[in-house]
Amino acid sequence: MALPIATARLLGIFFTDIFLAMQLITFFHSLWIQLFKRREKRRNRNWLLIAVTLAMGTIGVLNASTDLALNNQVLVVTGGDISLYTDLTYWMNLVQNCCMILQPIIGDAMLVYRFWAVYGRNWKATIPFVVLWLGASSMLATFFALSVQTQSPAGLNLPLFTPYIAAGLSLTAANNIIATSLIAHRLWTVSSAVRDHILGANGLQLVMRIVIESGLLYTVTIIVFLGTTVSRGNADYIFGGVVVQITAIAFHLMIIRVSNRLAMGESGSQRGLPCSSLNTLTSIQPIGVSPSRYYRSVEMHIYRDTPKDDELELAN
Repeated sequence: MALPIATARLLGIFFTDIFLAMQLITFFHSLWIQLFKRREKRRNRNWLLIAVTLAMGTIGVLNASTDLALNNQVLVVTGGDISLYTDLTYWMNLVQNCCMILQPIIGDAMLVYRFWAVYGRNWKATIPFVVLWLGASSMLATFFALSVQTQSPAGLNLPLFTPYIAAGLSLTAANNIIATSLIAHRLWTVSSAVRDHILGANGLQLVMRIVIESGLLYTVTIIVFLGTTVSRGNADYIFGGVVVQITAIAFHLMIIRVSNRLAMGESGSQRGLPCSSLNTLTSIQPIGVSPSRYYRSVEMHIYRDTPKDDELELAN
């Protein structure tokens, strides 16, 4: 049995505002780390990640504030005209749908960027994920274009929209699962290669765990949103706003958690490789040859997510 549209919308604003509060806390913390903490440590700012942080934070606030304005319009101004909830051509619904589409697109773009960085800026390895990202983006953009021209009491649950939303979310979930798994595998491989040169906790294993957890948070939310969309029970009005906020939260949390890990690593004592640096294998090491000839020193800074993601920047 489908939720009443008014109930779904009220639950949507309730959960969206809860996650908005979390998103704002992580947003300001991650922004402070990127603008000021990195400067204190004499590290260059990554303006791409700063721009993405600002964009995700702005989209999250815009989505929640528009949701609040829509509920005020329906319940107070019009005295209960719930048809506005399902009129996707109404400008407030257009803004919400735009936020719901843009946030995952940005999160997936940063995931592709992260994969490209971890795999040594190898475009050949990255092309499949770019294709998946383009496919998901085109499906979601098609839904938005159709929603601008279609007015129906079914709203998001119109059968015309379901294939495009489901395809876009499915490609997004697949992209995150595969790319995050390969990133984790790469970090595990390098971590195993340098394990003998590090005394104490292996920082790369901590980074790998952060990447997996951030990707898992975002992917599970996308899968739940996909399920509510396919079921067409009005629960998608709840999770649409939640996805917007959790995408940003996953991104911000990776920046915060990795920054804390780096701070702990710098305050601790290790021998061999420092916690903030990584020796990556460039080829298979023959027996009897010094390892230093087959390792390339690469400094790794990871920001985000996520979640999507998180961004991991390799600075040669």
